[in-house]
Amino acid sequence: MRSILALLVVALLSMTLVSGSVVAADGGDTAVVDQVGEEYALIFVEEGGQQEGRLVETTDLPEEGRHENAVLQRVDGEWTYDAAETERRYEAAQNRFDELSEDL
Repeated sequence: MRSILALLVVALLSMTLVSGSVVAADGGDTAVVDQVGEEYALIFVEEGGQQEGRLVETTDLPEEGRHENAVLQRVDGEWTYDAAETERRYEAAQNRFDELSEDL
């Protein structure tokens, strides 16, 4: 029960802090998983450089995409895991971190 409350608080704060347009639910969405709880997950849906936080039922996410930073694509109304994009973003973040740490 505590995890649901924590996810709800984070979602409300995130929606307040992250501005963005409402994203149509008819497909073509990209999302990144932020947190995964037993019953709910917090994802950030991306569109046009903007993000919108959403709480979704964990069971609505594909099993392989139920982890932080997983990239999801909405295909025919369902979320699918994009392993290639997840890896690409991870490598880009790691490269950026490595570049920044070289200056130290």
